[in-house]
Amino acid sequence: LRQSVFRDGVVDRREAEMIFRLDQSCSDKAPVWGEFYVDSLTDYFVWKSKPPKYVDEAGARFLIDNITRDGRIDGKSELELLVNIVHWADSVPEDLNVLMLQAVKESVLTPDQAAYGQGRNAGVVTASDVALVRRAIYAPASEGGYTVTKREAEMIFAINNATVASENDPGWQDLFVKAIANYLMFPRSAPKVLSAEEYNRRDAWLEERRGVGRLLADVGRNVASFNVADGWASWDPFGSR
Repeated sequence: LRQSVFRDGVVDRREAEMIFRLDQSCSDKAPVWGEFYVDSLTDYFVWKSKPPKYVDEAGARFLIDNITRDGRIDGKSELELLVNIVHWADSVPEDLNVLMLQAVKESVLTPDQAAYGQGRNAGVVTASDVALVRRAIYAPASEGGYTVTKREAEMIFAINNATVASENDPGWQDLFVKAIANYLMFPRSAPKVLSAEEYNRRDAWLEERRGVGRLLADVGRNVASFNVADGWASWDPFGSR
């Protein structure tokens, strides 16, 4: 499958559908299947999107339809795929972030009802959970990027309150404290990345005007002639003028 899918360096929609069908049809899977599933579909949704690293509404719907049943994550590989896509993308629709946070919380608090957590003890945060939560809330394409949003902070509190009397992994307390401090220190969250439309517009603008080499040369000449003292004096960071 790796030779077939990655032979031309491209995972297209047809190949993505094939991988989803195989995963859904086969109940007995080799351990290496999960790695292939996550790698190949991340390649399709993140790196082969246009522009790269921007997951649009249609892509998000295609993903959600294939990793959920009745609005829930089907299994461990599906959740890992979702977190991986949000981790590597620059922008994803809100629906993916909401689904990811809900699935992460359910895997810890109600594992018998969440396919990802079946067979584990409920209400205990493991080292794997700590790593998963960290990736979910600090993913570049998550709601706040590298900052923690109110929704993410509420998920953290819900998990902590439900497991406070449990023997959680030592890394959980450190993650909990730092995540909540992050939310309190940066309540407005991180600056939003460019939209896909704006990204394409700027890329086209650059292509229409000059090559990158000439642009960098012009930038270098302007920087060399820039008067730092005058620039600093004219800078008004507090909006007083």
